[in-house]
Amino acid sequence: MVTGADASLYECFNRSDMLITDISSVISDYIPSLKPYVVANPDGMDENLFKTEFPSASAAYLLSPGCGELTDILAVAATPGQDPLAAERRTLRDYLLGPEHPDAMTRFAAAVDALAQAGPRSTMYGISGRAVTAAPEHA
Repeated sequence: MVTGADASLYECFNRSDMLITDISSVISDYIPSLKPYVVANPDGMDENLFKTEFPSASAAYLLSPGCGELTDILAVAATPGQDPLAAERRTLRDYLLGPEHPDAMTRFAAAVDALAQAGPRSTMYGISGRAVTAAPEHA
């Protein structure tokens, strides 16, 4: 447990073994850690349907309304190397955030450098060489 008013969300993630959450954007923030995460399935929706409906849960353990799976799920966090969803989390992370190497900042910096080398006119013209203009307004 991380305490104190100054603890950031990412400090909490770094010190955690597992996240238990509902469907929210916090999942996308946690995915880079590659740690196990649990998503509440409060309506008891079919697991495949739930993971199709909520793609960020595709590499999650689902917790049904009765929480009957909780003991087994927590055992996963206590047993490193025995997590059957580890490969799925890596695949999801790569899909959502791009490959691990080169990292996102390196890819972003390369894209900015490429734009800078292309010059300011490259951002004003489309592939055809015609000027890009705003779409006409309809009354």
